[in-house]
Amino acid sequence: MKKTFIVRAFLLNITLLMLVIIYNYININTLDYKITNNYEKIISITRHFHHRYLNAEYENYKIGTYPISGTSNSGVIILKDGTYPKILNDLNDTYNKIIEVLPKDYVKSLSLIMPNAQYVLPFDSVKYDINHNQLDEIIKNENINSSFDTFRDDDITIKKHDKGSVNNQFIILHIYIKRFIEAVFIVDI
Repeated sequence: MKKTFIVRAFLLNITLLMLVIIYNYININTLDYKITNNYEKIISITRHFHHRYLNAEYENYKIGTYPISGTSNSGVIILKDGTYPKILNDLNDTYNKIIEVLPKDYVKSLSLIMPNAQYVLPFDSVKYDINHNQLDEIIKNENINSSFDTFRDDDITIKKHDKGSVNNQFIILHIYIKRFIEAVFIVDI
């Protein structure tokens, strides 16, 4: 009798262990699916920004820093007088779509870097460092081709940067106009 009790207890423990393993396996696969699905959504939203950029109207700016009210602390940093895309509302819309997928705390910033202008969200003119060669540095550091001869489907780069206990992911969209890079759009997560 004692022997049958031990066998039953052993079989019950094995059954419970198997149920726990199956439960965890299902949860891990579900989590993996959610993470992959969220990345695909963010990449899709990022690619959609390319179309908004191509269809943007242009306006004249003089050298300076322009915080734009009403657009979630967006701002424009102009390094040279000229005509630039009127894209801050599109940047704000893209930000809002991304925070529908990820918690707001996970999205550090969105940036559109051009040779003579930088669009940033959120924008803090006191903390933001103006860099005249930022586009060239990004192209060099991320090994992005500055021109191309054929159709490309590798317009997104995902880069991971670890700083101590903080892990950042950068999604970089290369924006080419007439076969040459004109800008890069960066989502810092």
